[in-house]
Formats: sequence, structure tokens, C-alpha cells
Amino acid sequence: MSSHFYPLEPLLQRIISPLDRFRQNAMAGGLVLIATTLIALVWASVQGMDVVHHFWEQTLGLSVGEHFTFELSWHHWINDGLMALFFFWWGLS
Repeated sequence: MSSHFYPLEPLLQRIISPLDRFRQNAMAGGLVLIATTLIALVWASVQGMDVVHHFWEQTLGLSVGEHFTFELSWHHWINDGLMALFFFWWGLS
């Protein structure tokens, strides 16, 4: 049986291994929440809530030709897409 070598496997392993070790740490979730909360508080204090609200209402989407367009605001991408991936990923572990 021949062994298959995938050229990107070592690169992906170097990227995923530290992230996986961090995710398995009991304090990792709390550290991420505290850091993002502090960043959001500083950002809202410095720029003002109008700037923050305007940022979250900006649209980001995918378009294939003229017939298919899928656009959502940053707010909806996080609520609908990233949160589903988050709970799926943590549910598997």
C-alpha cells in the first residue's frame, strides 16, 4: 500500500495544533470573552456608538454573476452563521 503525501498537511498541522491546544485549555473561552469585551468597550468609548452601529450594519456578501447574490450585515453573519459554527464546533468536542 503506497503512502500518500499531502503537501499542505505539515502547514495545516502547524496552524491547527496551537489552536487546538488553546481551545482545550479551560481558561481559553474566558480569556477570549474578556479580551473581546475590552476591545469592544474601548472601541465604543473612543469612536462612539454611532460608528460602532454603522460598522455592524455594513453588508458583506457573495455574488455569482448577476443572478445570485447573498448579502447580510455583519450583525446577521455573526448571529446566523458564526454562532452556528461556534456551537457546532464546541458541541463536537
